[in-house]
Amino acid sequence: MWCGDAGRSAKDFYTAGVRSYIGDGATEDHGEALRLFQLAADMGHARAQTSLGECYRLGEGTPEDHVKATHYYRLAVNQGEAAGQHGLAQCLYSGTGVPRDDNEAVRYFRLAADKGFHHAQCDLAQFYLHGKGGLPKDHDEGVRYHRLAADQNFHPSQLALGSMLIDDEHIPADERALEPALANARESTRLLARAAQSTDPSFNPSFRLQASPPGARAPPRSRRQARGCHGVLHRLRGDRGAEA
Repeated sequence: MWCGDAGRSAKDFYTAGVRSYIGDGATEDHGEALRLFQLAADMGHARAQTSLGECYRLGEGTPEDHVKATHYYRLAVNQGEAAGQHGLAQCLYSGTGVPRDDNEAVRYFRLAADKGFHHAQCDLAQFYLHGKGGLPKDHDEGVRYHRLAADQNFHPSQLALGSMLIDDEHIPADERALEPALANARESTRLLARAAQSTDPSFNPSFRLQASPPGARAPPRSRRQARGCHGVLHRLRGDRGAEA
């Protein structure tokens, strides 16, 4: 622990870690973010434990280490943290750091989704729509979970619903009032297209599209973009100053 760290709380370390990660008023420093998340995690801060798991899973500020990632996710899961449940579900589904177990993965996705975690709602929607993770194809359930995430202004689900409206696909009759989602989907499409065409690494829209179920490998050009959907940055943008 550095001299300037004395007397700081877990929340202080976590908040400082978020600021270091996103470069709030300064250059991004993922190594410093990792150090601060570690200090908060060691003090039992559940969100910091999840963030530390994300850093190890994605290799942000440290080499990738999926065993450590699952360890910190489990610490957060033991405190009922939804983002930690979602992170552990991703590892279980992809078989990284732990043996692959679709049933356990879906269980943790569902636990996180039932707590309102929009990433997990989006993932379950994809599972139902495509019959992944051992779940049967169920378009109505897929739409329902996308709607839950879209109602929280989660752009990937808004885009998915908007695309289904455009294609007149899989939308039950009572879901025809999804025009707001379609409007947001159009804006999402515009920003995603701009992000895909940009060669400027500083261009960083506040959301990322998840184009495939968790565990799928993104093409090299879009790997950084795909990470953001589940990564530290997307989870933490709204957490600055949040209560533990």
